[in-house]
Amino acid sequence: MPCQICKEKSGFYPLCPKCFKLRDAGKISKCKECGIWKDDTKEFCKECLFRKTIKVASQSPQYRCDDGHLVKSKSEKAIDDWLYRNKILHAYERKVPIQEGLLTDFYLPELDVWIEHWGYNDDQYNARRKEKTLLYTKYKLKLIQLTEEDSTHLDDVLPSALIKFGHKFC
Repeated sequence: MPCQICKEKSGFYPLCPKCFKLRDAGKISKCKECGIWKDDTKEFCKECLFRKTIKVASQSPQYRCDDGHLVKSKSEKAIDDWLYRNKILHAYERKVPIQEGLLTDFYLPELDVWIEHWGYNDDQYNARRKEKTLLYTKYKLKLIQLTEEDSTHLDDVLPSALIKFGHKFC
């Protein structure tokens, strides 16, 4: 049987002696979702984390915004309605061109600004949040990050964030 990490011969065990030692040293771990060994210490393998993200992203929109967009949460509705009331051209759930399958909550084409609303707080979601934020930073994309708390006082948060990216309010 091949080792699940390095694919070398491991006898009847899922890990070879070398990878077994790495496991004991805390350098490799098992995915909590699929149970496959991986060579890092994250809770979930990339495939399972991606599937979980897609599952969250594929929830059906339930809230109709003032501009007709359908969104998935009350907070996203508040953001969409704020952008609409302030006459800021925006799109909901657009593909980010840096990685296949990566969606942003809102995109402002006139400013080339991406808005992410972080509405959950659990280990899987926070891991995906960190991964997405690193991608935005790596590719030098203009990003506004909003928390659930921010969505309750958008008049205080969004204008200053948008001004930083060149938006001029009339």
